[in-house]
Amino acid sequence: MSMMMVGRVKSIPRAVAGAALLGALLASSAVLEAASPRRLGMAPGSATVAVNRDSGTIAVCEGSTISLVLWPQGVVSTRLEVKGLGAEVVAFASDKLLISVDRDEELPGSLVVMDTAGREVRRWGATERTFPSLTTHLSADGRAIADMIQVNAETRKEFQFPSHYADGTYVLVSETLASRARRVVQLRLAEDSAGKRSTAVPQDMISLGPDDFLVTVGNGSLLRVQSGAKSWAMPGMVRGRPVIADVDLKTGQALIIDGDGAVQLVGLAAGEMRWRWSGCDHAAEVTRVLEQTGFPGALRRLGESVERRLASTNLPMQAPRPSELAERVLYGVDAARLLPNGRVLVASSLAVPYGGRAWMLQLDARGGSLVGDEVLESARPTGDSGSSPAPIRGGEQWQSTLHVLPTGELLLRGSTSWVALGLP
Repeated sequence: MSMMMVGRVKSIPRAVAGAALLGALLASSAVLEAASPRRLGMAPGSATVAVNRDSGTIAVCEGSTISLVLWPQGVVSTRLEVKGLGAEVVAFASDKLLISVDRDEELPGSLVVMDTAGREVRRWGATERTFPSLTTHLSADGRAIADMIQVNAETRKEFQFPSHYADGTYVLVSETLASRARRVVQLRLAEDSAGKRSTAVPQDMISLGPDDFLVTVGNGSLLRVQSGAKSWAMPGMVRGRPVIADVDLKTGQALIIDGDGAVQLVGLAAGEMRWRWSGCDHAAEVTRVLEQTGFPGALRRLGESVERRLASTNLPMQAPRPSELAERVLYGVDAARLLPNGRVLVASSLAVPYGGRAWMLQLDARGGSLVGDEVLESARPTGDSGSSPAPIRGGEQWQSTLHVLPTGELLLRGSTSWVALGLP
């Protein structure tokens, strides 16, 4: 959710040099004036970070301490102590922080919500086994946590679902932080032409508020569920497995990435698609921009290699041709962000497993054209490739570690560091 104001709980390495990162963040305002506006600060380490998209405050977590850094001033306003070991800040919305503690790969540990005054608002532990979970969100307005869970024997026992909630179906669950009131909404998917209930599986969910959900479905549908009922639905809007890439409550917009790697802007009020941009449809323009900054000839050679590898694979009968799949690897988007200047950041790391490079480009959606240079290559520090702002595991990691600040700068995690980038 910067991703957002919303966060998904993921296993992120614990901080090993958070103090160094913090120092870099504090020094970055001076760097902005004295050096390249693209590279605002770097530091080694893997401290976890969350950003309040509205205020620009950055939460930097090391061990059991969270420092709130005012941005762009670069001043630590507050230091918060979290009870527990191995704290990781997951999301930051309004005055609430979602934090995971005492967690490793074997044990789920606890989730904690703290406010920016240091008060522990809520802590969940081992007795609450199915909610929250590793997929739990902090709502975009900071008022609730929410999840999409499957009905089974374990969840039925905890939530006392009605008997007509069939096993294997999905429900939306939220808990309002102020009242601790829980809301359970049966997820009713669109019916097909024969009047039968759709069996398409929900793919992604973002909670906009305590009783307000945005959901994508595997058949390409996008729905908004408010007050326990479907507010609007866009059936078959996209192909493949749609993902909610970004949501901005202030502008009332969401970015959706479809199974073809295209990005779409959707209005939250009525559910209308405002535009769609596909790198595959603009392959010549993407190639031109990338080849200006260190990619000359690389895309063509990589495309030939990917196509050969895919051609030797036993693809499903209904799968696109290897040439189409190779084009999607080269030009498809797997992360996107709304920028304060009205542009959209589109990013891809789909080619990384095939030996290619990740890329980020700015899109002027009003004109439908790319603007400026490739971001990652332009910001790459000379002689310091270890701090390059490139993803470790690709778009899935970007989804939780690529942040947009109100100033229009990016804060993202590189191979060994967090890197702040100014965009032209």
